[in-house]
Amino acid sequence: MVIEKLSADQVWDLCLVGTGPVGMASALELERLGHEVLVLESGGLEPNGEAAKNSHAHIVDPDRHAPMEIAVCRALGGTSWTWGGRCVAYDDVDWLDRDFVPEAHWPTKQDEIRPWYKLATEYLLCGSDQFEYPYSRPLTDGLSLDTVERWARESKVILEHRQRLLQSKKIRVSLNTTVVALNFNSAQNRIESLTVSTPQGQRTIRARCIILAMGGVETTRLLLHAQHNAPKLFGGVDGPLGRYYMGHISGKIASITFSDPRAFADLDFKLEQTTDAYYRRRFMLTEQAQVEHKVLNTAFWPDNPPFYDPS
Repeated sequence: MVIEKLSADQVWDLCLVGTGPVGMASALELERLGHEVLVLESGGLEPNGEAAKNSHAHIVDPDRHAPMEIAVCRALGGTSWTWGGRCVAYDDVDWLDRDFVPEAHWPTKQDEIRPWYKLATEYLLCGSDQFEYPYSRPLTDGLSLDTVERWARESKVILEHRQRLLQSKKIRVSLNTTVVALNFNSAQNRIESLTVSTPQGQRTIRARCIILAMGGVETTRLLLHAQHNAPKLFGGVDGPLGRYYMGHISGKIASITFSDPRAFADLDFKLEQTTDAYYRRRFMLTEQAQVEHKVLNTAFWPDNPPFYDPS
């Protein structure tokens, strides 16, 4: 249900900020568990240029980051409007303490995350939580083809979930509502309220529990803004907040010639008949090879040749 105006007097049990893939799934899960939740979305029902202006940022090196109008989307559904639909699971090596990846220590373990994959893949429409299919032939030199990436049946997943989100009796959606400040208690260890900008002016939102699901860029931007006013927050100005961020780095680094062109079928997209979703194998270096050669976890897959290459 979309609400037109926010009451300054009401105290909500749950307030969720952002309606991208994480936000919409969280709201629907909270509904399924019987909770009422207020959901704040900076944009409207669909992407528009005016809302996108709020995500402007100075990109130091355009070769290392996509334009903000691609990286961030302010609308009901968030970046599900612009992403390609590729879904991958964490690999075991991602959780491994490695001396050549300093300070990369997770507060959780893979086994704590794995039970949630099934539910996540249901919301992301990518068919299954199985991301490993042992390859039929052994590979050498530390290569593996055992893991796959999955693809959403509909990349704009909001189109699948929008009706339920807007018609729910327990979910209240406030569109065109941008969080501009986090208001802490005197001890600065709890957020007491949010200051939001709406078409009717600024409002204060109070909730017993606040969940920020605004994406890696905008959540960090808001927390850095709060830290600017209170430098000791979130580990202090020399802490991890805002560091170690990286966009998707990709490129073409080699040409592949198959001795038997039919072998490419193993690396092509495959339609999973039971789920009607596509998946594709990825070239990976095994954990042992990564540790031995001190390289970061990277995935490779074959791409189309240049269109101007007649061979």
